[in-house]
Amino acid sequence: MDKKLVTLIALFFATLLVFAYIILFGKPFSQFIRAKEEYEPSAKNSLIFAWPVKALADGTNKVTVHVFVRSGAVHPKPVKNRTVNVQSTIGDIRIEQGQSDNEGKTTFYITSDSPGIAELSAIIDNSVLVDRPLTVKFE
Repeated sequence: MDKKLVTLIALFFATLLVFAYIILFGKPFSQFIRAKEEYEPSAKNSLIFAWPVKALADGTNKVTVHVFVRSGAVHPKPVKNRTVNVQSTIGDIRIEQGQSDNEGKTTFYITSDSPGIAELSAIIDNSVLVDRPLTVKFE
């Protein structure tokens, strides 16, 4: 047989096997040749927000705090199912520990009965401290 014909037959059967695999197992071939994304929490890319940033110090007015756990990839993605703790210098946090949802978000509430500035920090999985702390003023 001609070498070119043998090469074409081998290429044909290799292509046939790849397509058969895709059809039988339902997984696109690109998942095997694509680079894996990083889904570890990032101290730099994770965020902490609060609203309002100013509240009455009467023990009942609450401030909503959201922590967004994001990956350290070039294009950060939400990281779900991570334990998030929030700490504050003053005030009472209703839930000090939570689990990030599918969007990487965890929600906390803080109140205070004494005036001052509460400095909030978030820790992910007891090891990753979010780089940017947040302040809330109670008056």
